[in-house]
Amino acid sequence: METLSDHELLLIPSYLPLRDYQLKNGRYTVDLGAGRDYKRLELDEKSFKVLKLFLSPNTMKDAAKRTNIPFEDVQKFCDCLKHERLLIPYQSCSDAYEKYSRHLQYYGLCGLDPIVSQDRLNDLTITLIGVGGIGNWIGLNLIGLGIKKLKLIDSDTIEESNLPRQILFNENDIGKFKVDVAARELRKRKTNLDLEIIKDDATESNIFELVSNSDFVVLSADKPFFKIQKWTNAACVKYKTPLLNVGYAAEEGMMGPLVVPEFSSCLACNSNLDENNYHLKNNAQENPFMRHFIPPSFVCLNSLISSMASYEIVKYFLNFGECISLNNLVRINPRTFSINKIPHLKDPLCTMCNHIQ
Repeated sequence: METLSDHELLLIPSYLPLRDYQLKNGRYTVDLGAGRDYKRLELDEKSFKVLKLFLSPNTMKDAAKRTNIPFEDVQKFCDCLKHERLLIPYQSCSDAYEKYSRHLQYYGLCGLDPIVSQDRLNDLTITLIGVGGIGNWIGLNLIGLGIKKLKLIDSDTIEESNLPRQILFNENDIGKFKVDVAARELRKRKTNLDLEIIKDDATESNIFELVSNSDFVVLSADKPFFKIQKWTNAACVKYKTPLLNVGYAAEEGMMGPLVVPEFSSCLACNSNLDENNYHLKNNAQENPFMRHFIPPSFVCLNSLISSMASYEIVKYFLNFGECISLNNLVRINPRTFSINKIPHLKDPLCTMCNHIQ
């Protein structure tokens, strides 16, 4: 084990809070952290004094001097704390870790390595196809998680009816491109955000370029219905990029199935993207009522299903908990908060995902 430097600033990070301590018979029982990082320490008075000093940045030299404890004893104790991941170099406790310290505590509570988890999320590139009622909320959640690179794809402009449901827009933004305003508002919350803005519709010819170099794709655009799901599914299966379709139907929120190419079902499995099933009722040229149909949408439902979908992304990348949308179409009834998982199993005869493999 590498020995700590005498003059290096060391710190018990804020995501490992000193939860509680008790003194009994001259011994201190100290609880640090939570979850996987929870540790109960049994300390004498000298060690307890040293431990408290490192709740703020300090060197071992200064700790020995301030506590009047031999440096060798301080060094030995600090090496033990480092081995247990309770003491880290202050320089490695970057502003980013301090910013996300509450999240890091949560990851530890869930049995995850906090720093590894945050670094994993920081490095992701996620593509949002559709920056409306779902894309607004998921975009906010993703940058809140620390994800630095987003690709925003939407050709729509902001209308008055968007304002009650789409949290990034205001009245002064009516008529502007959704991606431009979403980018502006997201950058206010994270100045070093790396954004790629695409003011274009997803089409059969450009979809492969749109989703390229992505670690994950969220599809919340709904036009052209059926076709955009089919195109995006084909591109993500080809690139082996995970895909989550998120939206709503009538009063229910919907997400899934989560497509993990080579592992799960894809959207085309079991003929679920058979064009013959959708041709007449969704074709505006042959069904004139489709030209006048506007799907219902509700702000609370948007935020509910978007947060659940964001959680699915976190669970997928950090590998904790169950991704309930994997091999399932998930429908959420907001009036009862009931969850209906409709199996969407991998089809060994699927011409899409089995052909690609």
